[in-house]
This record gives sequence, C-alpha cells and structure tokens, in this order.
Amino acid sequence: MFKLYNIIYMDYKEKYLKYKSKYITLKNMINQNMINQKGGNEIQRFNRRPVREGRTFYIYTTGMDYDRSFERWHMYIRNHIIDNLLQDYDRVIIYHSDVLYYIKDGDEDMKISRIFEHEQHIERDVRHPKVHSSTFTYLPINFQELDARHHGRDYILFDFAHVIKYVLPNEGEPYENLVYVQLYGTHRRSAPFRLNSVYVGVIGNEEHHNHIIMTGRVFSVRDGIVITYIKKLFDNHHYLFTRTELYINLPQLIYEPTLARVKKELERIWRERYGGLFNTNGRADFDGIYIPLITSDNSPINMILNLYLEDDIQEDTIYEIVLSEYSPVFFG
Repeated sequence: MFKLYNIIYMDYKEKYLKYKSKYITLKNMINQNMINQKGGNEIQRFNRRPVREGRTFYIYTTGMDYDRSFERWHMYIRNHIIDNLLQDYDRVIIYHSDVLYYIKDGDEDMKISRIFEHEQHIERDVRHPKVHSSTFTYLPINFQELDARHHGRDYILFDFAHVIKYVLPNEGEPYENLVYVQLYGTHRRSAPFRLNSVYVGVIGNEEHHNHIIMTGRVFSVRDGIVITYIKKLFDNHHYLFTRTELYINLPQLIYEPTLARVKKELERIWRERYGGLFNTNGRADFDGIYIPLITSDNSPINMILNLYLEDDIQEDTIYEIVLSEYSPVFFG
C-alpha cells in the first residue's frame, strides 16, 4: 500500500473562540465527510448516483488553485477527457493537489474561503455520471510512488503547476515516461522515475490558450497503457528537441513556430487583397478573425499538435496542411 500524501493534524478547536462561525461551518463539513477527519488536509465528494463498477481510470492534477484554472477545467477539459479519451472506462476517480502556500500563516479567513471554493469545484466534478469521486488535497502528491501504485497503468497526471520535468531519451530510443522533479529551494533534481505525466502550460491565465491544447489528443490509452502526446513528440520528432532545448520541458510550445509561419503567410495574403490588416470597408480586420479562431474548438493549435503526433511527417508538410485548411476561414 503506497501513501500518496501525509496527513498533518490541524486542531480546529484551538481557533474556536476567534473563528466561531467558521469553526462551526468547518465542523459541519467534517461531519458530512467533506473534509478528511484526520486533519482537514483534503476535501472529498462522491457521486450521489450509483457509478457503474468496472474499469477505473485515475486522473491527478496539480496547480488547479491558480487564477481561472478550475473554471476552464469545468468548461473545456474534464468532460472532453472523460467522454472522448476514456470511453472504454466505466468510472473515473479524480485527485486535485495544490497547497495554500501563498496564503500567509494566520490568514484563516482566506484559507477557509478557499476551502469552500474547492468544495464547490469537486462537487461539480462528481456531477459527471462516470466520476465516482473527486478529492482536493492540500499536500503534494508523492510522484515517485504514483506509478508503482497503479503498476504503470490506467492513470494520468495533468501537471498544470509544472512540477514535473522530462528526460529526453537518446536518439532512436523510445521515450519510457522518465521524468524528474526539481528539489524545492535547490538546484538539485530527483533521480529519474516513471510517470504518466502531461504538461501543457498554465491553463488559468487569460494571456495563454493552453486550455485549448487540453481539448485535443493529449493522451490515449491502449489496453490500460497510457501514451502521452509528449511520448509521441519525443519518439517522432526527437530532432526538434535537440535543436531547441527549451521544448524538452515546454513540449506544448512545439506548435508555435508552425503557427507563426501560418499566421505570417495569412497576413501577407490579407495585405495584398485588402491593403492592410485594418480597413474601413466593412470587412472585419485580420485579428477580428484570427484571435477568436485561436481560442475556438476549431483552433489550429490542436491541428498542428495532432499532426505532430503522426508518424513520419515533417514540419513543412504540417505547415502546408494547416495553411490550406485555414485559408478559407479568412478568404472564403
């Protein structure tokens, strides 16, 4: 039996006099099994309706307590993952892990308010008919033991906090899901270990469109074996990662050069036809079409990444395919 996280005792009664109303509310939550009675370091909710027994898939996340991450998880990601990528599974169990490290000690009002928010979020998780339970834990997941706990199968970690770093294999060797973690506060790293992990960047930041990537083919499962998009990129396009080391730990950025080429060519054609990117002849300006397209369900970001997941396809070919696909959106 492997332990995912440790429980630290927190005596709410010590805070009773100062935080009476909050104490009563938290006590009620404990009595309803909404907060783990061993110490208040996790909140757990179960589906009120029976969930079919059978094959179970486990989803772990980090970094969900940042900005609009949970909002985008609910709007774009969770249902897509369960409904489209986990069709062969009967039920799903979700563990969200984040810590309240950025709330200063003693700011109990803020912590309690955040606990209430998290309870509402995991309540939304279990409304999906396949989700058996959803848990939010305030302590880190023990990544080194996670793969062994599941025997390498039937689980995925969505590392939105970018805790996990990737070990690029030698050219010609398959990627075996080897990763490491940077030891907090040091320049040292852990020994490599196996983990079914996916990083797409921060999903809660308005300035990024990384949540769109999560609506694509970020992983697949074959007979319980998880194949991440990172493995496919490392195996199929190893040369790209040796050429630009940045991509090793930011693999989602591999789409950016192709997208930049496509945008540049579309802008060139637009200028030739309409005399500039902005005009007053009743037609929308270029960005009026491009920006909504990037964040839509039909985003070229996912098309580029999906093409990179194919075997034996080169950058120039991907560029030509994407340009041909999206030119009609701009020019009819």
